[in-house]
Amino acid sequence: MMASTGKIIKPQKPNGKPSLKEQGFQELMELLQVAEKSAHPEIRTVAIEMAKDTLRHKQKETARLSPTLVLWLLVALFLGTISACWYAFLCQPKTAYQLSSVSILLFIVISAIILFLSGTLSQSNLMKVFGWAMSYVKTKLGLDHKSHSDGPIELQASADDETSPEK
Repeated sequence: MMASTGKIIKPQKPNGKPSLKEQGFQELMELLQVAEKSAHPEIRTVAIEMAKDTLRHKQKETARLSPTLVLWLLVALFLGTISACWYAFLCQPKTAYQLSSVSILLFIVISAIILFLSGTLSQSNLMKVFGWAMSYVKTKLGLDHKSHSDGPIELQASADDETSPEK
């Protein structure tokens, strides 16, 4: 039996060369070191821009969906959203605004997920979209704690006004 030392040992390549991912990371780190050590602001700016471009290129390389597929998915989703809004106003005029707002909200959230999977949208921006959608749903459904506590007090105050003997 072999005892574990707790260290993670990466398997070495047979020819001793680092992988492409490791080479890209090394290039990015070298650009950032050049930016950090340079005394000239122009060199810093160019090195940081090159590092950003390298990072963007890496994100696009590792994207899970092709740009053409993303375009077609977003166009189909947009047309579906427009159709749902049109149908809501045509057949459900009383609840058309609510149904349209739900379909538009779903369009935004699903578009954000598609853009995240394509490598265009960052994880932090995806979380911002989710947070915005959740706050919108909470305020529209009245799940916000502040609106719950204010509602009955206002109703009680207006009921007291109607039943007061001064009228």
